Amino acid sequence: MAARLGRWLGVALLAGLLAAPGAAAQGGALVRPAPALVEVGEGLTAAVQVRVEDVQGLYGYDIRLSFDPAAVQVVDADPSTPGVQVLPGDLLRLDLVARNTADNAAGTVWLAMAHLNPSPAVDGSGVACTVTLRGVAAGARSPLAVSYARLATRDGREIPATTQGAEVHVVGAAQAPATPTPAPPPPRPAFEQTAAAPTAPVGALCEAPSVGEPPQDPVGALREAPSVGEPPQNPVGALPEPPLQAVAAVGPGGLLLAGLLGAVLVGGMEAWRRRSRRSR
Repeated sequence: MAARLGRWLGVALLAGLLAAPGAAAQGGALVRPAPALVEVGEGLTAAVQVRVEDVQGLYGYDIRLSFDPAAVQVVDADPSTPGVQVLPGDLLRLDLVARNTADNAAGTVWLAMAHLNPSPAVDGSGVACTVTLRGVAAGARSPLAVSYARLATRDGREIPATTQGAEVHVVGAAQAPATPTPAPPPPRPAFEQTAAAPTAPVGALCEAPSVGEPPQDPVGALREAPSVGEPPQNPVGALPEPPLQAVAAVGPGGLLLAGLLGAVLVGGMEAWRRRSRRSR
């Protein structure tokens, strides 16, 4: 039960992290690509680390980057998984990964992950992820900007952070630095978004059902009420683990709705149990 509660808390933390972007807080930690100036050869690759520095009490983060896809492209860090991913760093353990995607058409990178209990909070500095870029055309230049960064504590409080960007120059192959050796893909996290999960922002609230359309179960884990004469089921311990893609689909508003429905269900079953005992 404690492990399940820890997983729910981790999911709720990431749901808050993945809410609609707001203004970046000032002061505190620093999120930046390193090095600040990257040279990559045409048709060759160069690795860029995204670092989080001087942070206190870090338990989860949502970091997004932007670049010019006409100048550089992101190389997939895990070809065995559909889509294009970056390589998570060692700043956090791979407990819960909600987003790990790179879009080479739009020029974006999105990585969101969090610890689960009993993993400890992190103090200090470290690598959030490594992005491997391939040069497209010699002479092209691209900013590598941190377009959004939100850091959070174990209890979901936002950690103030500032961001810095980098510059990428594409040079001729003869002038390029040595190409890095590709790193192996990281071990699978305990929970991660599947390929079937929606790509819409997680902060979006669930759409209301059409007139005449039965409402959908926002989590897909609620059980039917027991029939008359049937012994009640354990309303808490019998619920299956929450699939992360369902959480990603409903966002914070859906989580609230799911929690309310769960509370109503549990309360109703407890009342039914008390009435059954009195009638004996």
